Amino acid sequence: MSMIANINTDCECLPLARADIDRRLGQCGLSKQVDDLLKGRENIFAQTPVFVSNDDHAAMLSTIDAIEALTHLQPFQDSVLARAGIKLPVEKTHGLILGYDFHLSDEGPRLIEVNTNAGGAFIVSKLLHAVGSDFTCCYESKIYGAKPNEQSIDAFLVSMFGHEFKLGGGTALKTLAIIDEDPAEQYLYPDMLIAKSLLEKNGINVLIADPGEVIAKQGGLYVGEQKIDMIYNRLTDFMLEDPRHQHIKAAYECRQVVLSPAPFHHALFADKRNLILFGDDQELSGFGLNPQHRAALNSVPKTVALEPGNADELWTQRKVLFFKPRDGFGSRAAYRGRKITTKVWGQISGGSHVAQEFVPPSLRVVTIADGAVKLKFDLRIYTFGGQAFAMAARVYQGQTTNFRTRGGGFAPVILINN
Repeated sequence: MSMIANINTDCECLPLARADIDRRLGQCGLSKQVDDLLKGRENIFAQTPVFVSNDDHAAMLSTIDAIEALTHLQPFQDSVLARAGIKLPVEKTHGLILGYDFHLSDEGPRLIEVNTNAGGAFIVSKLLHAVGSDFTCCYESKIYGAKPNEQSIDAFLVSMFGHEFKLGGGTALKTLAIIDEDPAEQYLYPDMLIAKSLLEKNGINVLIADPGEVIAKQGGLYVGEQKIDMIYNRLTDFMLEDPRHQHIKAAYECRQVVLSPAPFHHALFADKRNLILFGDDQELSGFGLNPQHRAALNSVPKTVALEPGNADELWTQRKVLFFKPRDGFGSRAAYRGRKITTKVWGQISGGSHVAQEFVPPSLRVVTIADGAVKLKFDLRIYTFGGQAFAMAARVYQGQTTNFRTRGGGFAPVILINN
């Protein structure tokens, strides 16, 4: 075990009292509504930072660079878009905020998955601003080359939306709709409210709406009487297959609205079957990916499709595997192999899941009212167009990240030398 891993597991250092986090966030100019919502989410912020080595951070950025390079190669695009049944012209947009999720291991960081509608970036930006000044070696942004501050990250987030709209064929973004199912009931609703406040302070009208509130008329999409220029898509119906979302899909396909992320971005980055390709050096070579980028993708745990033809073999190996639905999100229908039942196995072995080599999450000791406990954590790097602009750990207990663990939640990351 490395020195930094020992610090995470044994050192109860730099505790973060939730009351202090709330107080400092209250000084960030949040609205009373957002402030109250965050205070009501007891486990949204961890009570400790997490330590990561500069070498591991550099390795994670190299993995991200490799995937970004791969997604620009025409043979790779042709392969994954054909599999997804997408026949639209190639998108020029980036898909707004992507989240690259990693576990740390003795062999270095391992990419667990990529998410296209990665929530939490706006909350994390406020967390970094609120507590970052305490940590003199805190996360240094690849973009800004300086410790995170509210002005730099906020400026980047605002410019991101304007740039994405122009890539989608627009000129000046006037009205943005943040769309999710019952948005006010979502755990990360404060994230949407922070985005709305930030963008409106910079001259962009923002609506937060359920897809049922979006109406197709007069050559475009409307919420009430307001025409939408662009949708920040937070739906987990990634391919827009739900009949309730067909009017949004039709408007997107007719280029009546800029939709980001869109089915194109999910197929390119986040379909779990891509993990199979990311970890297959022969396939990567065939796509034309250079040796340096192929080497960086050694960080992807071996992943295979779970199908009837290999189900018996994978059943015997299940204790060292983790099973994920190819279009899943969060922890839904995801299973640790050693805990899977024969009933569940019968439900998932027909082709809906992939089997990934299990990489145990790292541990971080956290002091709560009952004493010190060791919780798991993963690392999420937020990117736009391949550029990392924020990083946070997610501290939890259980099978996957859940924001239900005392002492757990989003945590700032402190980078230190090995």
